[in-house]
Amino acid sequence: MKKIIIILAILVTIFLPKIEAQILTAGDAVVTFNDTVWYFGSGTPPKNLVMEVLRTGNTAAAAPNVGSIANPVLSWGSFMYYDARWTSANLGKIFGVTIDNNKNIFVTATGFFGTQIVGKSTGGVYKIDGITGTPSLVKDLNLGGLATDNALGNIKYFNGYLYISNLKDGKIYSINATTYATAATYSPTGWAATDKPCGLAIRNIGGTPKLYFSRNGFNAATTGIYSIDLLAAGLFGVTQTTEIPIASLTNNADPITDIAFSKTGNQIILAQKTNSNSVWNVPNASIGGYAHASTVIKYNYVGASWVNAAANFQIGYGIAPYRNCAGGLDFSEFQINKNKVIFCDTSIYTTADAITFGNALPPAPTFSLCYGVTGFNNQTGAGSNTGINIDVNNDLSGTSMYKGHYGDIEILDTTVACTLACQCSQNPKIYLTWASGANGALHSDTLKLACGETYTDKLKCFQPYIISVDSPCGANCQPDSIITTIQPPTGPLQVSYSLGGTTLIANQVGTYTVTIKVKCNGKWCPPCVIRFIQTQKCEPPCDNCKDKVSFEFDSGASSVSVQTHPLASTLNATFVLGGGADTYTNVRANIVDFQITSDNPACLQCYNTPNQWGSIISGGISGFTPTITSYPSVSPFNGNNNPREINFSTTTPTTIPMGTNLNLSIKVPGVNPLSCCCIKIVLYIKITYRNNKCEECTKIVRVGFTECPGGNADPATGNPNGGNATFDPDGGHPQFRMHAPNAEDAQKNNKASYIGHVTLLR
Repeated sequence: MKKIIIILAILVTIFLPKIEAQILTAGDAVVTFNDTVWYFGSGTPPKNLVMEVLRTGNTAAAAPNVGSIANPVLSWGSFMYYDARWTSANLGKIFGVTIDNNKNIFVTATGFFGTQIVGKSTGGVYKIDGITGTPSLVKDLNLGGLATDNALGNIKYFNGYLYISNLKDGKIYSINATTYATAATYSPTGWAATDKPCGLAIRNIGGTPKLYFSRNGFNAATTGIYSIDLLAAGLFGVTQTTEIPIASLTNNADPITDIAFSKTGNQIILAQKTNSNSVWNVPNASIGGYAHASTVIKYNYVGASWVNAAANFQIGYGIAPYRNCAGGLDFSEFQINKNKVIFCDTSIYTTADAITFGNALPPAPTFSLCYGVTGFNNQTGAGSNTGINIDVNNDLSGTSMYKGHYGDIEILDTTVACTLACQCSQNPKIYLTWASGANGALHSDTLKLACGETYTDKLKCFQPYIISVDSPCGANCQPDSIITTIQPPTGPLQVSYSLGGTTLIANQVGTYTVTIKVKCNGKWCPPCVIRFIQTQKCEPPCDNCKDKVSFEFDSGASSVSVQTHPLASTLNATFVLGGGADTYTNVRANIVDFQITSDNPACLQCYNTPNQWGSIISGGISGFTPTITSYPSVSPFNGNNNPREINFSTTTPTTIPMGTNLNLSIKVPGVNPLSCCCIKIVLYIKITYRNNKCEECTKIVRVGFTECPGGNADPATGNPNGGNATFDPDGGHPQFRMHAPNAEDAQKNNKASYIGHVTLLR
């Protein structure tokens, strides 16, 4: 008898998978996918594997992508954990995944990946033991049949109960997570029979938990996020609330299959499912189940409602605007590219198609195709182009490009309180920056300012200064918003929503009060107030060349090549010059002031890219050689710098007859994609003539125009949404002075002002 026992023990040791003390540790991600994914995978897992664990708590070995180039891709065999029993033979086709308090994993049957495996239930709920990894069927909702519409949606665990959406009968089930008895069901009210709940998440604020669920129809009118109270013993409340009435999605045929909340409950993210093999297809080839039209959407809870964060997450590559979400997402406390560095909700992970896509972007990457999971910084809003990419089946060759075959993802949080990322800095770094140097040399001086301080006679008359805040919410964390107000000694309050800096030009005697308000992670920080007292009276410099030279804007010969934000539009401006009888060796054109305004301040919040704030990219005057100058000295414009000056020179003194054209191409913000948002852009451009006696004469001209969305798409310019620009009727009158006017457009009608960086007046 003893010998038999010993033999059996040896057999168990040999043939059972290695048992760890606990399958999951904090930071691990459980990922589901179709049983086709590993068919051509690189490694030893079973070919019909349907789930695995990714150790995303430590990504220190993963270099992030650089810019818009996906390099490198992570295909981590050692990074992945699986059990050979996690196959479609034991679990069927699955999508939804959740984790209970004992680190047990629960998954649900799905129709997203086509017809269910013969012998497996379309209503199956499976438990993966948190210690042994053993899979078992714990609940069968008995939907009947193997068709794709006989399936479950998603699953979430909360306080001892499993909540499951049922795509067959349109109900949400509450099941005891220990006995697996059905505690209650809920049928959403006011929905059509074809509308089904799918994505689920629990928001627990102040001990009042609410179950959020998505409504998935096939048009804008039947898409949205709703909630119902969760009561004791797994029961549901009575009153259904419409939380987010989503008016439009990229593709309403692709359902919202997953929802996740931040730790504070003040952020919600939604995932659409790229899907080409399920009931979610509709008889419209242009929208049905298209795998490159599903996105990740983030909302912030502001006041008493959810507000679209306009995060513009880039999910993968291939086809712009890069919406390749595969239907699963979650927040993570673990920072990208770090080893177990924890901040609340610092990262987002999502399943995705076409995360990298061959050599679609120059230079050609060294990989081919990456499909599976992408992780990126939640605060920057950039997406997978600056995150890390994980090929789920460890194959980058392109032989396993299974579009739409990736499922849900759930990440195990820590049990200890995490530190909130993006917190208000106790001592914010405030800087005053201005250009300086002999003859307008291109370098900057900077003065560090302190909140609560008063500075006397620190500002030169008519000198443009930039007031900026450096990392007010901590390193690698973009603030939600910055509002800077400037109250001059006399005149209306100036308001700027710029994240990059605000222009201050002092031309009055008295006190300038600057107030900076920063919002970090949904919370407003204490305001920073700085005062500048000016005791010197500012007199405009005399102009001795009013009748000697001319500089006029020709709106009739000018145009705006309109693009939709985040792309930049191009102002193609023509100016008419006249230099009188003198001969000239040099002509300089500078953008000395840039302003963007709108009747609605919300229309300006996404314009925070300084390289679109009046960057000169080319220019020409007959007989002169142009050279673009910028600081740093990067020329020509490369999309990352902000050149504000162009020099036209000649070795032979040349006349500039009346009627000579100066042509400038200038990058300006693109049209706002929101149909209700028009923006007004004003630039002040200074021209300096230098004659053969080294005498200089300067004039300033105003160029103003309004960009509005709408109109027809323009294939020639690549603008898919259409848009138009209209020049101001008085936009080209010269200003016979040597300084940029104050932000006059921001002062009228209490409009919001967003003023960009300014180059020093030469």
